Amino acid sequence: MFSAVLRAGTSGFSLLLVPCWPLLAGFLLLLLPRDQTNVAGRFLAASGLVVAALFTPFMPEQDVLSDVVRLLAASIPFLAWRDGLGRAAAVVPFFATSCVMLALTVHQVLAVVALLGLASAFLALYDAAGAVRARSAWETAQLRVAGVMMALLGATFTTLSATAVGSGTLRTGDLLLSVGLCLIAGLGHVPAPPPAGRPALLDILPRLGASALMLRLPAHDVTDAVFLALGLVTLWLCAFRQRAGGALFAAMMALCAGASGGGGSDRGMAAESPVLVAGLLFCIAATALATERIDDRQRAWMETAQPPSPLFMGSLLLLAELLPGHPLMAALILGGLGLQVARAGPGDWPRRMDRADLMFWGLVLVGLLSPLLLLWPLALAWHPS
Repeated sequence: MFSAVLRAGTSGFSLLLVPCWPLLAGFLLLLLPRDQTNVAGRFLAASGLVVAALFTPFMPEQDVLSDVVRLLAASIPFLAWRDGLGRAAAVVPFFATSCVMLALTVHQVLAVVALLGLASAFLALYDAAGAVRARSAWETAQLRVAGVMMALLGATFTTLSATAVGSGTLRTGDLLLSVGLCLIAGLGHVPAPPPAGRPALLDILPRLGASALMLRLPAHDVTDAVFLALGLVTLWLCAFRQRAGGALFAAMMALCAGASGGGGSDRGMAAESPVLVAGLLFCIAATALATERIDDRQRAWMETAQPPSPLFMGSLLLLAELLPGHPLMAALILGGLGLQVARAGPGDWPRRMDRADLMFWGLVLVGLLSPLLLLWPLALAWHPS
């Protein structure tokens, strides 16, 4: 009896503490004197990561997708922290992280999209607070705003009763929702590198939230077609760019979301081990490669599907899932990835292994150990309503 009460209390406490900790940290930074912001901000960011790591396993009604992506989101305020930030620029990443972590916790599509929209608004505020007026940053913000509006409208349609509005309206809602999520994740274009003074890691936050929802949506022919089409287009756009960045991994996560449904209309289907493991590998690699702790040569090597990078292992799992039902799609994906490898050039591979740091070798270890994840029957525990 006592153990059951303790377990319930721990679950409720974790459900409140983990997503709301960054929000609390942001308000604490607002109350502190300006000269204490740097030290306190780094400490609060590290503390939030520890809190998420300790209490995430106790959160109720969650699964491996939400747990892993939540930990990645919790690490972003710490990894993106820079000394000398103004008060607003120091606080905004905590608020955006809290929005994404809440979006990974709730089970309603409309609430998830609204929270992702709020996170995107905070990131636009970061650009304004940091006086970053670069054209690429504002273009990305405008695309995300358009994606949020489309996704909100689509989520509103999908939550209506089929008997009240008809199947045509629901299909329109699925289309708007899927296209909006793709825009929030940054599909359809490859943005230029962010200007100096703006961490690229912050752009990963809405990508993580949108991609997690894309992987979790029940199978539907409209959403699967949109995810596969836009994912493939973005993949080929990245293949012709010298530096693809997070857009490449967003494209691969969208392809995983489309492959998980297989183009079927059964809304009760769930993503299982191969596609889910591939999506998690892409999320981990995207977050790690957006940091400044990996030099450009290591990053360029990891952004091509060469063994043993997580991109290589995840691509194999994705192609194995797509090949039986969509051989042409699998061939086009393989062609885009092969073009990236060819552009890298075999003579550059050994040189990109030098000056390796801890995060780079961590990515190599993730790629090597990823086949072991297939030994566990990973599946999604819930679908959004």
